[in-house]
Amino acid sequence: MKKNWHLLVGSLLGICLFGGLKETVLADEITVNTVVELEEGVKNASEDRTIFLGEYFPDDLVATIALVESPYHVTVDGQNAVLQSSSGKQLMTYKGGTGTTDSSLTLKNIDLEGRGNKVRALTVDGYKGKFVLDNVKVNNFQSSDDGAAFYTSGHTVLKNSTFSNNKSTASGYSGGAIASKGFAATLEVTNSRFKGNETLYAGTGNVGGEGGAFYFYQPSAAVQFIFKNNYFEENKAVETINSGSAKLADGGAVALFNVVQGTNVLFEGNTFRKNIAGDDGGAVLIQTNSNISSGIQFKNNTFFQNKALGKDYSANSGGAIQIYANGSPLDGRTAVVDYVNNSFIENEAAYDGGAVGSSGYLTNRSAGRYANNLFVGNKARNANKNNIADATIAETGNLETNIGYDNGVTSNVTMADVFGSMNIDLVDNYNQLTAGTTDDKVIIPTIPIVPEKAADNQVNNLRDVVVDQRNLSRETQADIGAVEMDWLKYDSNGGTFTFDETIPIYQGKEYYEQGNQETYYQVGYNGLERTIPSSSDLKAKRSGYQFIGWSTEKTATKAEEIYAPGKSITTKKEGITLYAIWKKSEPVTVHYMTYDENKQLVEISPDEILTGELDETYHASIKQIDGYVFAGVKEGDAISGIFTDEKKEITLIYTKENKEKGVVISQYQDEKGAPIAGDEVSIGEIGSNYHTTSKDIPGYTLKEVQGAETGNYHKEVTKVIYVYTKIPLPSGRVTVHYQTEDHTSLS
Repeated sequence: MKKNWHLLVGSLLGICLFGGLKETVLADEITVNTVVELEEGVKNASEDRTIFLGEYFPDDLVATIALVESPYHVTVDGQNAVLQSSSGKQLMTYKGGTGTTDSSLTLKNIDLEGRGNKVRALTVDGYKGKFVLDNVKVNNFQSSDDGAAFYTSGHTVLKNSTFSNNKSTASGYSGGAIASKGFAATLEVTNSRFKGNETLYAGTGNVGGEGGAFYFYQPSAAVQFIFKNNYFEENKAVETINSGSAKLADGGAVALFNVVQGTNVLFEGNTFRKNIAGDDGGAVLIQTNSNISSGIQFKNNTFFQNKALGKDYSANSGGAIQIYANGSPLDGRTAVVDYVNNSFIENEAAYDGGAVGSSGYLTNRSAGRYANNLFVGNKARNANKNNIADATIAETGNLETNIGYDNGVTSNVTMADVFGSMNIDLVDNYNQLTAGTTDDKVIIPTIPIVPEKAADNQVNNLRDVVVDQRNLSRETQADIGAVEMDWLKYDSNGGTFTFDETIPIYQGKEYYEQGNQETYYQVGYNGLERTIPSSSDLKAKRSGYQFIGWSTEKTATKAEEIYAPGKSITTKKEGITLYAIWKKSEPVTVHYMTYDENKQLVEISPDEILTGELDETYHASIKQIDGYVFAGVKEGDAISGIFTDEKKEITLIYTKENKEKGVVISQYQDEKGAPIAGDEVSIGEIGSNYHTTSKDIPGYTLKEVQGAETGNYHKEVTKVIYVYTKIPLPSGRVTVHYQTEDHTSLS
């Protein structure tokens, strides 16, 4: 056995430095480079110990590593080692030795690769303490046993681990990844990932084929099953049945078989996606074998697109979950399961119970107690049982605040009622909880609801579920289903918002109704900081108005500075609505007038009303009026300008026509077409010469002339436009002179 000598030297130095007056205690750590060293290091631990697999530890095993329990807490840290056996050997076993109920063995930071070998990765039994897998990947084991990758019979903890592509390959066996029979301990499974595990064959007797990932047969009344914050995806229980008994192809991901009263089963915070059972329980099968009134609970889980194919052609198959009450024909047993704050979306059963099917043998019945659950988009044979198919048992059923509870009465709730117009899928949705190993972990995905729809702010009785699936706070009025959602609403208040890009999959971060662009939502959770959008962010428009900001008052005339675009705003449970505040652009009235014999202005043509957006440029039109010629603009008026929030009037003066005259207008504009000096108007007899000139305008230099500076007057109005470029401000310069006292230059 090879010691970490640097740690030992550190311990001796500590003893010397403190003169032996105070004992220095360091954890026992060793590094091993052979299988024998590892086996002895675990078995012979004399205190709590960490064993590191060294640089030369074999990665291709020619014999099974046989570990034996010690009385201490032992950790085997693989340091990211990849272990396999090209010769087809099982990789590890763990058995009882000198251990106690306080003992433990933890395997961590190891990748166990099966190479498709027809053996398990691990078999653990006979120990008294706890067996832990932490950050361990178990991949591609294909044995003809219960638990193709891992069989256990004692207290087992799986955390931050991944079981993938494992397969049970023989008739009569169950558990594509993990299994146990007669289990009488605790199973804790947290933050782990189970993907692509599968049973391939249905049995010919009473068992075989159940549980694509997990199968536990006849656990005792003392057992605790805890599945928390895991991700089960694409596991299968005999999807294709070519032989054997089709009724055994149950529990696409998990099958707990013959559970009794006293056994505690908790599924909390898990997501099940696209798991398939050839018969019943697309994701989960729980078969009971006694009267059960409590102890089985589903809380804060998401079930999405799981399927029960119903190949046994029987009722209540359960697209996501089947509960089956077992017993003798005349026992009349009942099994009751609790469902609180779960989301069942787009699951499918060939028969009844597109989400949950509760069944039983003859007189034995099962049902659920449902509160605050979301059922939508699920499908079954009968439309009135698209979501739930339960037996009738006293004090079960629709307790309160469920969406889509049917069980014989058709639910009219649609996907649009809950999710609006956008497409939905499993997304990160602000979750920080992960499942899997360091190398392959993923955010546990959920499906966010949308604001102000059927599931939003409906729950008064939290039933002690004070966080959602993501471990975010849940308060009254809470939302229905597995996840909470809070929002900030922006109301266009008479205008419109324009969004150039549609959102292909709703992420739970922003929401707007397609085809109804009068509202916009920032979506998140209570306490999330967001940035208030600007009018350009939302392309906010209202004809004849200018956006000036936001207010919590719909009828406000001034924007609130606290809600200025670009500032931070905190999402709150009660929701905040900000209304767009608009400033109106007033019109410009153009009068066409002449002086009468009393030198009073009188109208000679109807007024023209000019309208436009605030700060937009306008030009009054000089009409050709029979019998009159344009003479000029009333003093103080301007023929061009910009629209403001004040009304304006322009009076154009005409005189009676003596001789036909023409008009030349000289305009002075910047490069954007905005006026920078008043127009000059000259009038002359048609055919006579005109001459226009540029102006010296401070801060500008002439760039170009559009039109002829000289020419002849015509019947039509002639325009000459002088275009100017703004002069950049010059840099300053200081001149330093060097002189004597009598001012004689020194240079």
